[in-house]
Amino acid sequence: NTFFHEDIIWVLPGEEIPNVEDKRFPEIYYSTNYEMDGVIEQVQSSNVSNGIDLYFFGDAYSDRLIESGKYKSDLMLAIDAIFSEEPFKSFKNCFNIYIVYAVSANEVVSYEKPYNTAFFTTLNPYNTKIYRYLDPYSYLTYLKRQFINEEVISVTVVNNDSGHGIAYLNWVQDPEIDYGYGNGEAYVTRCSDDEQFKNTVLHEFGHAFAKLADEYWYDDGEVPTQTELDLLEECQRYGVYKNVSATNDPDAAPWSRFLQDERYTSTGLGLYEGGWPYASGIWRPSENSIMRHNTGGYNAPSRAAIYNKIHKRVYGNSWVFD
Repeated sequence: NTFFHEDIIWVLPGEEIPNVEDKRFPEIYYSTNYEMDGVIEQVQSSNVSNGIDLYFFGDAYSDRLIESGKYKSDLMLAIDAIFSEEPFKSFKNCFNIYIVYAVSANEVVSYEKPYNTAFFTTLNPYNTKIYRYLDPYSYLTYLKRQFINEEVISVTVVNNDSGHGIAYLNWVQDPEIDYGYGNGEAYVTRCSDDEQFKNTVLHEFGHAFAKLADEYWYDDGEVPTQTELDLLEECQRYGVYKNVSATNDPDAAPWSRFLQDERYTSTGLGLYEGGWPYASGIWRPSENSIMRHNTGGYNAPSRAAIYNKIHKRVYGNSWVFD
């Protein structure tokens, strides 16, 4: 056990470690039953030969919240959110979906770090980001895996109604892979507003799965440096951040094919300055989308990135996007 106060309690070998009341937080609940910790439940099997695995975790869910069914019901809301939106909705059959049970000692996360949860989540008091005090990919221990070549995509729902979210990404730099192959983890607090929760899940999962960029920006007047533009070009070579552009030339933007397609002329698709997250010098495909204000669904270039990745993962690199 970890106690975030000055008192030290010495426990002899063989003695039970006590749950110590923290007088600053007198109503903390402590789990006693860890039988469900690490249990993996498959809630859907794909009907394709090379199905894509998705793993859903919870943090700050105690033994009693798991026993009551809240853990599973909250995670199922996240699953339903993802597969309510295209193109995930049409290709849900391509996914194996797993709920992984993680028992937390406490049920609370905060802007400090006095609580003992499975992933030691804490919140940023200055914005809507989430911090973790462990390796961002420590959830792999629940899957009994180390870093391996197989991609692992996960969503962690945090038992808190603050509306925070974040995604951790990495990707393989392989010239034969153009769809952002690599581990990704979305982290989302369980907002009390179900619609806000759904949209936050979709935003962070867009990062984790398809390696989409943010389409919002910070109003600080900064523009990307040449080094950052070179980095963006390199990322896009591997299928990462395909929903932002370093140019406003409609013939050179990553979604130029859509701009030349008359079926999209009335959809509001274009080149709008601001994103990744610079107010100028970067362009996004639409005025709004799920990757900007967490509303409006995925725009066409983002849907294309998701569609491309699903099919490349299922059918292999030889599958050709049309």
